[in-house]
Amino acid sequence: MSTQTSVTTPGLRGRPRSWPVPAALVALSAIPLTAGALRLVQLAGGPAAMPAAHRFSGFPVALVAHVVGAALFALIGAFQFVPRLRRGSWHRRAGRVLAVAGLVVVGSALWLTLFYEAQPGTGDLLYVFRLVFASTIRRLTSGRARANGIAGDPPPLPISNRLRVAGLT
Repeated sequence: MSTQTSVTTPGLRGRPRSWPVPAALVALSAIPLTAGALRLVQLAGGPAAMPAAHRFSGFPVALVAHVVGAALFALIGAFQFVPRLRRGSWHRRAGRVLAVAGLVVVGSALWLTLFYEAQPGTGDLLYVFRLVFASTIRRLTSGRARANGIAGDPPPLPISNRLRVAGLT
């Protein structure tokens, strides 16, 4: 005889809590988002709250795209895990924004890796890891974006529709 027990932590009015995961994801992204925001303030001519990175001062477009895209991805992505928001059309629209933000982050990461001078203390192995991971994530993200009809060609028809179009059914 097998019994299953489900453990839920009741929130207000006996409903299961749905905010611990999004809150944890926002908390995890707080440090990188803060560092990115401080870097953007510094590039805009504000006070230097971080050590200066002269490699970005000439043409900071890739860095700005990377920070803004990552902020969108981190904050909107955290709310994808709220069950109440997954039921409506918000989840699909937010997913499309996340796909585009992911492509922006990965594209700008590749741009920063390939065309900006390396930060002192980083070696060839880190350079290779950045290229491999960014290329892999870009491939996965762009494939998902195409499947959702966001970028590139429209998604392929299901096999039954393809057979019908070809006159085989």
